Amino acid sequence: MSRSATVVTGLLLAGLLTGCALPEGEPATPQRPTYSFSPATTAAGTWELEAGGQVSPLDDYGEIPATLKYGADGHTEAALTVSPLISVDHTSGFGDTTLAWRHRFVDAEGSRPAVAWQAQLKLPTADESRGLGSGHTDGWLALTAGGASGSFGWNAYAQVGALGQEHEDADFEGDLALVGSYTLDSTHAFFAEFSDRRVPEQDSVVDQLRLGQYVTVRPDLVLDWSVWLPASDDAPDTIFALGFTRNFGPRHAGP
Repeated sequence: MSRSATVVTGLLLAGLLTGCALPEGEPATPQRPTYSFSPATTAAGTWELEAGGQVSPLDDYGEIPATLKYGADGHTEAALTVSPLISVDHTSGFGDTTLAWRHRFVDAEGSRPAVAWQAQLKLPTADESRGLGSGHTDGWLALTAGGASGSFGWNAYAQVGALGQEHEDADFEGDLALVGSYTLDSTHAFFAEFSDRRVPEQDSVVDQLRLGQYVTVRPDLVLDWSVWLPASDDAPDTIFALGFTRNFGPRHAGP
């Protein structure tokens, strides 16, 4: 997996240098590297990029996911996620593609949490014959809520999905996740997330504990690192992840 680790390191350095060199955008709203999504949405009329890499040396797995997000308005976000490179069992190629739409219908106010719904559609753009994807279209609907009290924050996430199958009815998926976070100062914040993903028809229970940190280089550029620990027999081995989120502000038609 040394090749994947080298690519990930190069991607992060390129993102950091590019992010610092370009004009400032609006405050970034990282959704990576947690399994769940928060009610936060990209600032209205702005573009945001999330990118990074994750490797699991024991599982011979590596992936470089990237998400381009657009703030449709002050409460709504559209997103496109692709994996230009995924490596599984010494086989590498292009990964699947996911389209997402998230809308926050309750804003946080005092002790009241923010609440949003999200829809996702995964398109089978990866090569199934090489083990890089399922080869089927999948869809999910989710509800997410989050709030904060002083330096402490939380987010609760619930999701149901339909996983496409060859000449069969779709398999049901049910997911739950809970995130706790602590903001140390204007630069450093830490988080822990427990996620539970279940597909009864496949007798699959994937539980993970993710521990990590956000480093705010400036409001529009946030770096992240995390470790994903297995918490069930079906979960993958330990995964290490690095990445960044960069808001580029609105696109202008002229100077």
